[in-house]
Amino acid sequence: MQEAKASRRKFLNASITAAAGAAVMSALPEKTVCADERLHVEPIRGKRRKVGPRIRFSAIGLNHGHIYGQVGAVLRGGGELVSFFAKEPDLVAAFSKRFPQAKLARSAEEVLEDSSIQLIISASIPD
Repeated sequence: MQEAKASRRKFLNASITAAAGAAVMSALPEKTVCADERLHVEPIRGKRRKVGPRIRFSAIGLNHGHIYGQVGAVLRGGGELVSFFAKEPDLVAAFSKRFPQAKLARSAEEVLEDSSIQLIISASIPD
């Protein structure tokens, strides 16, 4: 019985402490509580070397919007978008408009069998 009271006391003490902390945090100015979410990047000084693409990649399955983030991340990392495939014509149109350098493959197998492609990204919905 004594152990149950101690646990209840600890719980109440922790709850009151958390509530007091939340009240204090809400009273502080927003700049104090929230970090600045903007990323500050220093420009690279000096000459930049032109380097060819580090990785050739393709996309299969464009069903979720995060495919654009995936493609963007690989492109920023030095990738070259070679081709893509999707069954849905509206997704194909939107993707090809955003990435005109990529070739539309005739099938997923065409992408999978291309030995020059080192990475395949996907945002498809599993069957």
